[in-house]
Amino acid sequence: CTDLHNLYMNCLLRLLVGLACAHLAISMEAPYVLTDQAIAGFPHLYDVFHPSSVTNGGMIFLHGGGGIKENVENSLNASLDLAEAHNMLLVFPQGQSKQTCSEPPCKAYTWSNYVMDSGQDDVSFLRALVSHLRDSLSLSRLYLTGHSNGGMMANRMWCETGDSLFDGYVSFDGPPSSVFANNSSTEHKACAAASQFGSPPPYLSVFAYNDSVVGHTPEQHIDNELWRLSKVTVSMSPYAFVNDALLNDIFALEQLRAPLRCSESPPRTPSTETDHLRVFSACNDTAVVAAIKGANTDGTCPAISAGHCIPFLQKHLGCGLLDFAATWLTGEVTSRTSACSYW
Repeated sequence: CTDLHNLYMNCLLRLLVGLACAHLAISMEAPYVLTDQAIAGFPHLYDVFHPSSVTNGGMIFLHGGGGIKENVENSLNASLDLAEAHNMLLVFPQGQSKQTCSEPPCKAYTWSNYVMDSGQDDVSFLRALVSHLRDSLSLSRLYLTGHSNGGMMANRMWCETGDSLFDGYVSFDGPPSSVFANNSSTEHKACAAASQFGSPPPYLSVFAYNDSVVGHTPEQHIDNELWRLSKVTVSMSPYAFVNDALLNDIFALEQLRAPLRCSESPPRTPSTETDHLRVFSACNDTAVVAAIKGANTDGTCPAISAGHCIPFLQKHLGCGLLDFAATWLTGEVTSRTSACSYW
């Protein structure tokens, strides 16, 4: 009784300062939404959309550099209805910032992924978050997805944790850091993607040929092993960047994902092409790069992030990023066809 009393008193104190109690969420009856949950020992907060059934597991979505979780949820049209449609828990953590400035915009909320530095051990945070979600909600599967810098973090997690935490990965406009390149001109990091089941998890990466932030633009540098971030992007928060070079997503498929997953060395030519996409695929379509065609001047993004923002990606993919990721990860072919007309 004493332990239970202490548990509730601790929760009450947290509620008084505006923080929800993740350890009591398991007693709630689904469906429900929880905001500003916390994991002991970490400053990160996260939001949860829990549907009536989680037969398809859970998906964590990491925002991009400078992102706010609530804003990203709005851009993605995250909702209980969406979680219900996929029978999947949706989780949105808040990245952290290494430094503040005197005038807004101040904090470059991000993830530590060898491109930017959040000032936190984000790998350990994600380990703790996964442990909590699996233990408290008995999730059979967990997936990691992300946009921009969040996608770069997903790449780091795939390389460094393999299938020990997540069962599949999707990144949007977020290639891996150049440190994982075979011919890296910066400090080299091994990408092992270790697996307890024989091969690392499936990986789908999406980028836009005319992304003005990543690659600046990839279409102009498609044959280069490394892509640079735009100088304007880096100049907005130079204290947060540790590296401005990224591994070309097609090279990442050729050098890392396909060889490690199934010992294939796919060519740098598309296996499929539609009006909207060029698709580079290997390992029976479990290691895939989808490159979005189309101009970045349609007005969906501010000029500074033309071809990079979430509305642009969703417009040119023909469906929401959460729909796109969930249907690919779970193999819901019918949903893929209906949600994404090009698929």
